[in-house]
Amino acid sequence: MTERIPIGKKLRFEIFKRDSFTCQYCGKKAPEVVLEIDHIKPVASGGDNTLLNLVTSCYDCNHGKGARELSDDSVIVKQRDQLDALQERRVQIDMMIEWQSGLSDISQYELDSVVETINNVLPKDISLNNIYKNILRKLINKYGISVVLESVSIGESQYLEYNGIEVIPSSIDLFLDKLPGICKAQKMFIENPDLSELYHAKNIICKRFNIPKGWNASKAFDIIKEAYDSGEKSANLLEWSKNASCMGVFENELRKAINRNNNYGK
Repeated sequence: MTERIPIGKKLRFEIFKRDSFTCQYCGKKAPEVVLEIDHIKPVASGGDNTLLNLVTSCYDCNHGKGARELSDDSVIVKQRDQLDALQERRVQIDMMIEWQSGLSDISQYELDSVVETINNVLPKDISLNNIYKNILRKLINKYGISVVLESVSIGESQYLEYNGIEVIPSSIDLFLDKLPGICKAQKMFIENPDLSELYHAKNIICKRFNIPKGWNASKAFDIIKEAYDSGEKSANLLEWSKNASCMGVFENELRKAINRNNNYGK
């Protein structure tokens, strides 16, 4: 006669979880019934404590069955289905790991592409360090590679200075430091194309009058944005920035537009 080996608490819990705390004979669940672990093939017939030979049973079903094997294969079929489901989960987990690995490869490729684009315009004895590479990786993750590449192109044209054909080293740090802000602005332009015209109007008016006393680029944009928010068309704002005779005239035009639009319909 086979010696009965006690079923440990951990194994009991695993069987209960596998079977959803449900008697596999009658379908009753805890806590309406007391659950036990039953041997599909009785210990008296050589049954062991392996997962495939253990099943959740309520007290009545377990003690009513005694040392007899089930007359049908319903429990075996159920366990086989459970194993098939577990195998499918494992396959899907492996697929997810492979997919995640592929994403990592793509992420590295995108970073390498941006780094190469920047290094191509830098002096041959200068290359991006790991600090800037990490910054670029975060920008790509946040804004996407197309926005970052476009921002790199804008930053190069606006902030890199040249001595002949060589980039002046002191302008490189400024270009790299400005890159996050450029990415943020480009993302805003994509979400709201009109903002691009507002920034363009701000740049035109500030460049034409060299930011007069009492003004700065931020103040210029704020009043342009206020006029836009009041309902003024971005095309009009751009046109006024090109034709205003001075900053004061430009501001007066904006104030009139703001008052007109805010009072419209009252």
